[in-house]
Amino acid sequence: MSGYSTATGLATTVPPQWPFTPGALLDGLLAKIGPSSNTLGTLKLKPNALLGGAFPLGAGCVMTDALPSCPIAQPYTNLGFPHTGSEVTTAAVLATVGSNAIVDWVLLELRHATDNCQIVASRAALITVSGAIVDVDGFSPVVFNAPTGSYKVALRHRNHLGIMTNSALGFISGGPVVNLNMSAAGTIMYSTGPPARMTQPCGQMSLWPGNARTFDVQPEKISLPIDGQAILDRLGGVPTATLNGYYTEDVNMNNQVKYTGAGNDRDFILVQPLGGNPGAVIIEQLPY
Repeated sequence: MSGYSTATGLATTVPPQWPFTPGALLDGLLAKIGPSSNTLGTLKLKPNALLGGAFPLGAGCVMTDALPSCPIAQPYTNLGFPHTGSEVTTAAVLATVGSNAIVDWVLLELRHATDNCQIVASRAALITVSGAIVDVDGFSPVVFNAPTGSYKVALRHRNHLGIMTNSALGFISGGPVVNLNMSAAGTIMYSTGPPARMTQPCGQMSLWPGNARTFDVQPEKISLPIDGQAILDRLGGVPTATLNGYYTEDVNMNNQVKYTGAGNDRDFILVQPLGGNPGAVIIEQLPY
């Protein structure tokens, strides 16, 4: 990845703010000037998204929280993502039940409005079963330390293909929360042509699941030979083995890596993102 810089860190709890989406006038003005200065500010974002791997087959748009081994500390730095934050949640937050139950960690990025390969700031955050992406306390908007300005918002996950908004959004330091629904079909994502997201049976859009081998190539891609082999490699080459825990190769997010048998990860890739076509390839629509 070229030309990124990060401004990260664990923010203090921010009280919930009133819903707000910048209007076209504000977006237009900020898009022209980009970040207004080098002075860091407090930018608040309240996004919503869906992870395709967290849907059991045929379950529509109901995500599951089937990862009891989800770590308290964000995993993205150790996985090689361009993020150096020290975000940490608590066991109590991860134990939340109901519509606010935590599915997993995700990684949010604010990218430069005109140079969309440049990461201005990044934050690891938590995604709930309802799709809300929240700060480490389990309910607050996600806070970035970055200057007032206009940014494209990227969302990444450890075993899904990342996405990025096609247009920049305006943020004001210390200002109201910016709402962003990344699961809505009407929210346009950056793409060079192929669909950036997967359409779920309920009509909502999710990140493409099945990326079992992160950073094997750029851009990232999903294919049965590559990702199926990654699953088998995790199992030590033994196709009948199973492995419980928090692993990238657990693409159906049920806390178990499995190559054959009921609920295995290889068949999930074949059926879900690849639509039953073993020769299909899905390429990530995220600039590098």
